[in-house]
Amino acid sequence: MDEIIKASSEIVLEFESDIGNLIEKPITAGKTVYLVEPSPEMRKIAKGKTSLQNPTFYAGGMENFPELPAVVDVIVSNRVFHQLRAAEKKRAVENCGQLLSEGGKIIFGDTMFLSQATYAKIVTEKKLWENSILQQIWSGCIIRSWST
Repeated sequence: MDEIIKASSEIVLEFESDIGNLIEKPITAGKTVYLVEPSPEMRKIAKGKTSLQNPTFYAGGMENFPELPAVVDVIVSNRVFHQLRAAEKKRAVENCGQLLSEGGKIIFGDTMFLSQATYAKIVTEKKLWENSILQQIWSGCIIRSWST
């Protein structure tokens, strides 16, 4: 989060923000924050948190979101990108690029595997599911600077 704060001039957008835990530091640092979350229940929980009284909440996701009042400096999303298919990922990144200021950054933290074979082995092992090991798998991070 500290790197996101450093990378952001003023405005941060988080896609699929869940209950807003990831974005609290930029808010505390005085950044303007927009939160896009598809679940009405998650938005309600987030809006009820004292630390999340100033951000603007929007219904939507990475591919389906309303027009924002301003371009953003940084777009963040955590553990969402893996849910998209390849074509959806491409569209999502292209859409994100349209929202960014010159030199803006996209930062996706997500589950990553060394190879497709590793992924297949992990998700098919019954023990893995029983022990909730998937929750402990390290998240990777994709960072891309955007220039037009």
